[in-house]
Amino acid sequence: MISINIYEIFMQIINFIILLWIINYLLVKPIIAFIKKRESAIKTNLESAEQSKIKTQETLNEQKEALKEARREARNIMQRAEDDTNKERSIARQQAKAEAERLIENAKKEMDLDVLRVKNELKKYFSDLTVSLTEKIIKTNIDKKSQEKVIEEYLSTIKN
Repeated sequence: MISINIYEIFMQIINFIILLWIINYLLVKPIIAFIKKRESAIKTNLESAEQSKIKTQETLNEQKEALKEARREARNIMQRAEDDTNKERSIARQQAKAEAERLIENAKKEMDLDVLRVKNELKKYFSDLTVSLTEKIIKTNIDKKSQEKVIEEYLSTIKN
């Protein structure tokens, strides 16, 4: 039959409790302390990573905004440059048109003066010619045929 020895059971329970206490003191407490320390380090690292992520996101947003601003500024500069170029072109066209009109006006004035000068020269030439012809006719009192011949000679010199 099986006998139950209470003393042995009691001793085994005490040994088991002592073993649990030794295991607890030597293994469980250091492991729990290590786990808590590791948990704290992980929590700190996670918080640091979250802060870094937030900071990185803020920096990224700032850079995106700066890039948008730079693009906007570049567009404004390009628009101003284009407007300035168009103004310069317009001014240059107006100046060129004014210069062309001035040159045309000067050329017309010069032509009018030349025409007037040529007319005056022709008047002088023809008046001199008329005077010369009249003198010749008067000097040579000739008949009508001779007179017509002299006039034709002078007319032929005028044509040449």
